[in-house]
Amino acid sequence: MSEKNEETKDQETVVENNGSMTLEEQAAIKAQLDEEKQARVQVDADLVSKTERITALEADVSTRDADLATAKEETEKSGAVITELQEQSKVALAQYRDAIVQANPNIPAALIGGDSFQALFDSVEKGKTIVEAVSEKLKAAAASSTVPAGAPVRDGIVLNGLSAREKISAGIKPK
Repeated sequence: MSEKNEETKDQETVVENNGSMTLEEQAAIKAQLDEEKQARVQVDADLVSKTERITALEADVSTRDADLATAKEETEKSGAVITELQEQSKVALAQYRDAIVQANPNIPAALIGGDSFQALFDSVEKGKTIVEAVSEKLKAAAASSTVPAGAPVRDGIVLNGLSAREKISAGIKPK
């Protein structure tokens, strides 16, 4: 029966409160509601601030994308100009080489070459050095071997060691 009494007391408490709150409970709930309203206002302010920041950053990204596209176009144009200048440089270099070959006929054309104007100039100097060295050696070789003036001395036919038939044939040949 004691269980029944406890249930009745609980029911009486519920009936006594009749769904209404005490002033303390109401004040606590009101304080909590005020805190949540302030938190909500702060969240809304933060949201507006962040939305503005996002919009500004998106505008900045768009500007930078446009700048990047412009820079890429300029880079492509510069690349085309560089390629054209390189081709013109190659043609000019080939013409310069031909002029150097014609101006220096004593240097073999195979010795004149290079991929820049300075390299061509250096190859001409090297070619001159080589030609001078070869010329000096040829002059030295020519000076060391002397040829007597006049007609060479005629040697008689050497008949030693020849057979009779060979001796006859050597005597019949015109001189």
